[in-house]
Amino acid sequence: MTASSAFNSSPQPLSSYQRAARYRGVLWRWRHLRVVVPALVFAILAINAVTPEKPAYIDVAVAAAPLVAGTQLGAQMTRTVAVPEEVATELQLLDSTALSTLIDSDQANQLRVTVPEGTALTAALLSEPGVASLLESGRVAATITVQSGELVQSLQPGDRVDVLLADETQSRRIADAATVLPWPMKATAEPADFAAPTSSLLVSVTALEAAQIATVPLTQWLSVVVVPS
Repeated sequence: MTASSAFNSSPQPLSSYQRAARYRGVLWRWRHLRVVVPALVFAILAINAVTPEKPAYIDVAVAAAPLVAGTQLGAQMTRTVAVPEEVATELQLLDSTALSTLIDSDQANQLRVTVPEGTALTAALLSEPGVASLLESGRVAATITVQSGELVQSLQPGDRVDVLLADETQSRRIADAATVLPWPMKATAEPADFAAPTSSLLVSVTALEAAQIATVPLTQWLSVVVVPS
């Protein structure tokens, strides 16, 4: 055989025995991977199973400084801290959005108790503004007992009434255009459990009129007449 014919001859195909031997050699060289790869996959799955998911956080409102009972909250009196959402829901903490809504609406934004700095705020710590915040300048609040309970039940906060004191012979007006005020809800009462007195009114009057109302005996009934606002 010449040299040229030796170069031009194509390689002989491997026999099935030779191919199997080659595959066994490759598998033998990489035999450790058959143990390492499954172990690595198992380790990753195990780590993911025991690693807790990162909890979701929300911003809740806390007192930025010590606040005394009766304080009407403002935006500068609170700050926010991030707490797990699950904790905030369980403790019914007010988030910054809910507190801003209460402050802007002038409802239930007064502290019932004194709280130290950093106290997380809840709806239970807040109440609606007191009676004093509803009084016009130069007016005071007084309670009157009215003869007609049905009329009392028909009146709404903001209505104006003349208050009359009657004896056996005549009646006299002791308050002009007194404004009916809402009864403040007790701090320890739930809204559904609280009911205003059925025959009494809380009214806004002048200091002189309040003094006249105070002289009326408790056993004597008063009458009211609704007047245009």
